[in-house]
Amino acid sequence: MPRAVEGLARTPRSSGLEPANPLKFPPLQSFERARKDKQNQKSSETASRVAPLLPGFQLGLMVVPFDRNTQRERIVLRSPRFWTVISVLLFALTLYGVTLHPGLPGGDSGELISAAHALGIAHPPGYPLYTVLGKAFAEVVPIGSIAVRLNLFSALTHALALVVLAVAVTRATGSPTAGAISSCLLAANAPFWKYSLVAEVFALNDLFVSLLLLALTAWVPAARLPSDPPRRGPILGIGLLLGLMVTHHHTLALVAIPTVSLILALQWSSARRRLGVELPGPSLPGGRNWIGIGLAIALGLLPLLYLPWAASGSPPLNWDDPRDLRSFVWLLMRGDYGTFSLAPESKGLQTDVNHFALYLESILPDFGWIAGVFIIAGILSILRKERRLWGCLLLGAFALLGLFFSRVQFPLEPAVYRGVVERFYLLPNMLIALLIGFGVATLLPRLRTWWSPAPALLCGAAILAPVCLHGSLVDQRGNTFCRDLGTALLGSVPANGVLFTRGDLLTNTVTYLQVVEGARPDVILIDQELMTYDWYIRGLRSRHPGLLPRLDRVERLTFHQQSWIGRPLASPASVVSLDLGDRILQLDRRLVANVSPLSDGRVQVDLAFPELIGTSLSRDDRAIEFRTLDRSYGIDPAIVSGTTLVGEYPYAHHPAQQRRQSWAPLQSGDRYSGLPGTENIHWFDHLIDRRPICLAGYKDTSFQSRYVAAPHGLVTRIRRATEPDPLRERLMLVLNLIASSELESFFRDYDPWSFEHANKHRFHQLVLQGALLLAHPEGRGVPPDQKGVSRVRTFLERELVRQTRTGDQPPWWLDTRRGLGLLLAAYPPFEAPQRAASLLREFVASAPEGADGEGDVKAMLDYLQRLGY
Repeated sequence: MPRAVEGLARTPRSSGLEPANPLKFPPLQSFERARKDKQNQKSSETASRVAPLLPGFQLGLMVVPFDRNTQRERIVLRSPRFWTVISVLLFALTLYGVTLHPGLPGGDSGELISAAHALGIAHPPGYPLYTVLGKAFAEVVPIGSIAVRLNLFSALTHALALVVLAVAVTRATGSPTAGAISSCLLAANAPFWKYSLVAEVFALNDLFVSLLLLALTAWVPAARLPSDPPRRGPILGIGLLLGLMVTHHHTLALVAIPTVSLILALQWSSARRRLGVELPGPSLPGGRNWIGIGLAIALGLLPLLYLPWAASGSPPLNWDDPRDLRSFVWLLMRGDYGTFSLAPESKGLQTDVNHFALYLESILPDFGWIAGVFIIAGILSILRKERRLWGCLLLGAFALLGLFFSRVQFPLEPAVYRGVVERFYLLPNMLIALLIGFGVATLLPRLRTWWSPAPALLCGAAILAPVCLHGSLVDQRGNTFCRDLGTALLGSVPANGVLFTRGDLLTNTVTYLQVVEGARPDVILIDQELMTYDWYIRGLRSRHPGLLPRLDRVERLTFHQQSWIGRPLASPASVVSLDLGDRILQLDRRLVANVSPLSDGRVQVDLAFPELIGTSLSRDDRAIEFRTLDRSYGIDPAIVSGTTLVGEYPYAHHPAQQRRQSWAPLQSGDRYSGLPGTENIHWFDHLIDRRPICLAGYKDTSFQSRYVAAPHGLVTRIRRATEPDPLRERLMLVLNLIASSELESFFRDYDPWSFEHANKHRFHQLVLQGALLLAHPEGRGVPPDQKGVSRVRTFLERELVRQTRTGDQPPWWLDTRRGLGLLLAAYPPFEAPQRAASLLREFVASAPEGADGEGDVKAMLDYLQRLGY
């Protein structure tokens, strides 16, 4: 090339001279640059068309955006939005990874993990989406036990929800800082943090809410320019989310309803003007595109097909057995709990507090008081016209939340009810985080003009405050309580025993150990609460034929005649007494239809029921106690001509026994209904010679007329009243359980609203039982080097020191003194009579009249006083 041409080629563009090219042939670099520019432009246009189809693509474009200046696709490390995503993700994963639960949590976690592992059906509404995703995650991620994997699934899902929320807040406010701060504050929020560490359905719940907010932010701004047509991708994404929400949890409707209402309202120009949203025309696609929205919703509903498929395999967890349409709808609508209600109607709970007011009071303590500044600023900011749309969304959502909390019937005591209600704080707290984002975007620019370090200091303090405040309470590291409790519970049951449980924690814990870990397959678990449902009894009979007697056998009583004539006798208001000459007739007044006086001073008594169908409670020479559906009667045996066993349950189709919804599945009589024919005395009569019977709580005490329930480790074992008490056998069992149990679980600090805290007393009762048996004459010969003996005293001494140091008086504080006092007084290797007398006197001084063990304590004190102590 000539030097002159070469010089022109080197001339900078800034000089205004173009390089000469006498051959009119572009250099090779120009061809390459043009090719790359065309390719990058095509990729950018394709991504711009595809990205809006799903809200998740919006997040992808923010993480990997396009540099339009150079037309090259690369990760923009200097992008504030990129660092927003990274910072929120790292903060959440660090926070949750450090405090993650190491095994089986309390609450519903045991049931949900078991359902995912065995592909069963959990409690209403069945959670098919969570079950399928949890099963897939547990199979793909080979980390630790199944429980650890599902706990990790919650942590990752909540972390993803926080990232999506940060992106949504960034889009809504235009401030990446607002997105990061609001998400980090939510991550450290106490209820949100708690349910990020355990296997529960609420993390997936919150992910749906954050995706819904992201889809809304992607739809509204994109349609503001009159020159741009409305984007259809976010609307299709919202349709898909609405379908998926139906397959998961009812509370998602509290956000979905106001969101859809706003979208529909924006079809009218007057609503758009009032909400400050400028749209070129109808915001929703018309014509055939509505079919696309319908298909998106139908696609989201597909996980519902899992329910009848899973039920057809008769899994160990098969709530409502939804093989037919009626049971399927009943499960989906949570009919067993009362549709749109939080607690089963059968519990008859009555709240003593306004739970919505209780939630509002919890916002600042849970987020931290510094976050209150951002919340106030956010409330003021949504009053402006450009954010009026979000103000309407929040107002509608919180109106529905107020209605939802008004349906909560749980009282404040026991404290575990507070924990049950607290899990429903997560969804409104996500909306509070959105409000915080608006407050941060409004407040920080003003603070920066006043003092440049102020925003960083305020945000840092706001995030650190809840971390420091809730960290020790929320932290689940080293929490092995449920596994320890379940292992000791199963260890208390003799070989081939039947364990009747009552309470979610006990049932779910044992279910996990048996279904997931295969522990003690010889033990048959029966939940007494679930025995009130006929689908549960059907499943139990199919797995264990002959285990239970029929629960629908009743009798018919037939009377000699329909009326009697005799002289009335003075009697209580509830009884009609007649002197018939040869005998005295006493009738329950509810049996009497009419009493007619006769001229000779006698009366004629007409019976209301010449025949009665019900269940006989007991018979003797004086009366027959007889119960029908609505009432019980005391009947003179002399007026009964005979009894007949009735094969058909007469109350199966009684209106009072049926649920109010016409579409509800009918309940059969073969279940525990509370009528005498279903009480546990009949179960025990059937089982007593077949299998050992153990209880962990009971619904009725009818068994006490023929059987004795004696402590047997962590359960009570049923034996006939005529059988001797095997004290030595019970003591050896208790000592072995104490030796093998991780009693350190008792001394760990738990959330006072948690299931663990509500069941701590069970470990104390186990050790107290060991102390009382060692103090018994049968136990005094046990050598002190026997397994578990030293741990009994160490446990009680440690608990006594803790109570004295903290001034705490838990429900078992008197039992601590009773157990340790009797142990030091009566077990020879540990004799300390002076200290024992002091502890026993403290028990007598503080115990209420008739307290457990009061007689034994007073007798021991008298003995010690005679010895001079």
